[in-house]
Amino acid sequence: MIEIIEIGQKIEMLRKQLNLNQADLATLSGVGIKTIRNIEQGKDGTSISNLIKVASIVGATLKISIKKMSDENTNNTILYAKRGSL
Repeated sequence: MIEIIEIGQKIEMLRKQLNLNQADLATLSGVGIKTIRNIEQGKDGTSISNLIKVASIVGATLKISIKKMSDENTNNTILYAKRGSL
């Protein structure tokens, strides 16, 4: 599984290849510039939908796998999303 920091590095590389700055990418993808910075710096907390928006602008595909697990303490179902390679 690719880590969020690697996704951010790839998005930054692709953005620069397109001669876009972070503000341009934020405008084109419809997310805030802070979101772009967080993605490129590999910070957690970015929604999957925002990652997909940003990735699509730079021409990347984000593959996501979702795993269903049970919390044995509460019998609740928990969905974990793993972000895949670009």
